Amino acid sequence: MNMNTRLGRHVICWVVVFAALTPVILNAYLVGPPEGLAKMTTNADIICKARVVSSVVITNAAFQPLPGFETRASKLEIVFVLKGDSSAKSMLFQHYAANPQAGMGWEYAPQHYELEVGQCYLVFAVKTDREGEFRQIRLSHTGKEDEGVMRTLDDRPYPT
Repeated sequence: MNMNTRLGRHVICWVVVFAALTPVILNAYLVGPPEGLAKMTTNADIICKARVVSSVVITNAAFQPLPGFETRASKLEIVFVLKGDSSAKSMLFQHYAANPQAGMGWEYAPQHYELEVGQCYLVFAVKTDREGEFRQIRLSHTGKEDEGVMRTLDDRPYPT
């Protein structure tokens, strides 16, 4: 066996060891792929374009407390509904958001959204047990950071 072959094998061994230990050393975890539009549409109880009116921190048993994050209830003024109760004018949307006082360096990040008051979003949400209240479609994040809530370009209603 020549020296280049032995060196190549050593390099491959070190790469394999490093790749295997990196998630353990860095506290990394696997993130699933995005669910996609078809599955989100099927799972959602409401799909709407809505403007954020206000947002407050809440406590909700459906949302596990996580370091670096807070649970928020954002009041949304509905611009139009693609799926769900089309007569609804507003809704309360419960979601994770980054806690601005916690800084960075999270061990785990849930699916979370930074909703800005006055801005419009396309929202996919599921019902809660209270009328007019909904929560984010999934709690664990995927490879698509804004999956389930996407900012829109404007506040125009859907053309009829």
